[in-house]
Amino acid sequence: MTINGGCFPDFQQDGFNEFDVAAGKGVRQVFLTRSLDHGRTWSMAQEITYQVTRPDQGWRQAVPTVGHAIQLRTGRLFFTAHVSVGGNDVYHSQNYVFWSDDHGTSWRIGGLNPRIGCNESIAVELEDGSVMVNARAYEDGKPDGLRLVMVYQFDPRGNITMTPGKLEPQLITPTVESSLIRYGWAKEGKGILLFS
Repeated sequence: MTINGGCFPDFQQDGFNEFDVAAGKGVRQVFLTRSLDHGRTWSMAQEITYQVTRPDQGWRQAVPTVGHAIQLRTGRLFFTAHVSVGGNDVYHSQNYVFWSDDHGTSWRIGGLNPRIGCNESIAVELEDGSVMVNARAYEDGKPDGLRLVMVYQFDPRGNITMTPGKLEPQLITPTVESSLIRYGWAKEGKGILLFS
């Protein structure tokens, strides 16, 4: 993620595969690093696992999404992720989001989707300031072949609400993660979202 010359990627580090982590045999850690010079130099990685996951509530296999996070027009950093809760395996995970209003110094978690069986999500800001999250969906441990679409909205105090996810028949998904980006805004004459 790039912010006025600053890049704020998050990444995970572990010595276990995702199935072992979901089974409680290991821990997946989440880290954040920063570059304020367009990626020429980077800060030491900072572990943020316990700020962006809830292992005390049985969250295992908490994974920031592959792909990208976004910066909203308000300046908020917005990340999507998925988590296996309790004894659920990776095909029975749930999506959630986390965000920062101070460029990664502190984090909030929210929007745990009650639907079991979604992961590898991607986010895009909509014209009204809400955020659409698009996720790969499973039914009974098998890919649905469609994308699950949810919309998140922040209130003025920064609290988040979400719509129930719905399968979108126009967005066919591959076996691996899809991508969704904003090409431009309506006020620029090109309010276009690109999906691939």
